[in-house]
Amino acid sequence: MTKTLIISLFFLFQNLIYTQDTISLIDKDQIRSVLKKQETDWNKGDIDSFMKGYLNSNDLVFNGSKGPFYGFKSVKERYKNTYPTKNEMGKLKFEILKISGITKYVAYLVGKYILIYPENKDSGFFTLTFVKLNNEWLILSDHTSKSNNYK
Repeated sequence: MTKTLIISLFFLFQNLIYTQDTISLIDKDQIRSVLKKQETDWNKGDIDSFMKGYLNSNDLVFNGSKGPFYGFKSVKERYKNTYPTKNEMGKLKFEILKISGITKYVAYLVGKYILIYPENKDSGFFTLTFVKLNNEWLILSDHTSKSNNYK
């Protein structure tokens, strides 16, 4: 009985801690700025600058329809192979749906993307895990799914 009570109190305490947002509005604005810069760089056709929003680390992972790509170099090559020209990149628009802190130095973002081309558009959803290192928010994990159900 005592063990059950202790475990229950532990989970209740954890819930109270993690239901509070652990990052500031300034941090959320900095995270939004990362995506705004990526959107601008993408629309210039500059994948190298776009990649500056990602953590330059072997721990970086991009997970999409072709499975996971691990490491900064692999993720960058994936982007360059999938979108070899500015025309094939289209015009990118992000819509941020939610930003939440997990800890003071880790946050996640849920959003939508739209890629607009002259003849059509692609769209989908993504979940990003951000880490704050040296006072800078960078993407550690990107899970993107295509879904042409965007209105």
